[in-house]
Amino acid sequence: MKKFLFIFVPMIINAGNGTTFEPLLKFGFGTRTAALGGAYVGYANDIEAIWWNNAGLNQMDHYEVMLTHHEWFGGIRDEYISFVWPYTIDATISTGLDLTTCGGIEHWDENNYPITKDSILSIYSLIYVLGYSHRLFDARFNVGINGKFMFENYYISNVMAFAGDISFHYKPVKLFGLGLQFSNLGYSINGDALPMLIQGGVDIQLFDFMHLLTDTRYDILDGEISLHSGLESKINNMLDLRIGYQTGPQTVIGQEETQSLGIISGFTAGIGVYFKSYRFDYNISPFGELGTVQRLELVHSFGERPKKGNITIYVKDKETKEPVSAILNLRGRVKGQFRLNNNGPFSR
Repeated sequence: MKKFLFIFVPMIINAGNGTTFEPLLKFGFGTRTAALGGAYVGYANDIEAIWWNNAGLNQMDHYEVMLTHHEWFGGIRDEYISFVWPYTIDATISTGLDLTTCGGIEHWDENNYPITKDSILSIYSLIYVLGYSHRLFDARFNVGINGKFMFENYYISNVMAFAGDISFHYKPVKLFGLGLQFSNLGYSINGDALPMLIQGGVDIQLFDFMHLLTDTRYDILDGEISLHSGLESKINNMLDLRIGYQTGPQTVIGQEETQSLGIISGFTAGIGVYFKSYRFDYNISPFGELGTVQRLELVHSFGERPKKGNITIYVKDKETKEPVSAILNLRGRVKGQFRLNNNGPFSR
């Protein structure tokens, strides 16, 4: 079967006014988000927020690690690993690494003849992200930044790029959340533009078990606007059902029939299954005549975010259970030497 290098890019992404480096950045990463039609900027309450709204990671009260496999068409695959570390009560560090590979590409010369009978090429790209988010004023308002390094291997040439994200998340009440992110602000070494995006989103909790999500995404280079919506429903804390619809970045409706993948290519669906501290996610998304994209994901939650609170220490006689005097040497958040009298506990 003949495979052509990145032939899928102009077919599924609006061509706009120029060529972009790493066009798959428009699709992002995360099986849960993909099942929700790419609507996640206002929700952003788990590890997938690294890509969609890093500021939202401060909503998490535990550590998370995630492994993801994206199966595209034409032999293109994504393998992605990420980690979230809530290292203080007010701040979170996150990191992620993606490897995109495409093998089985025939090596032809400028006259459209195979170089050799068995000349097959493989190409790959890497994306690394390191993020930091912090609370401002109180737990309701958070800000975040990401730094990104990207590398593409094109067999005879390599290209690097650097970019950053700036994100904001505001959750004034439990039932409502707002998010905003400026994505992929940077440049590539060879001068190709990055797919810079402005993304805004809203999360509405309809019931204790159901969230409605809506996002609007603006592509700065192409001048295109896409709409994203999703609905997530939880069943008995063991199963999530997810559906969504998106009008981009793939061309759902084009000026001509041959330039679009069709309205049905905007639909998305998926599930999430919980078992103890693990979550397994699956997503399926149709892409018209190009085929179907499937994503698998495993998320593991552990530990907890450091907490700030009061401390009370009682020192009592083992036999009589009466308070006694003592000298306390404390380390950690509360440090120092303290004298405890026999008339009550130590509190701080």
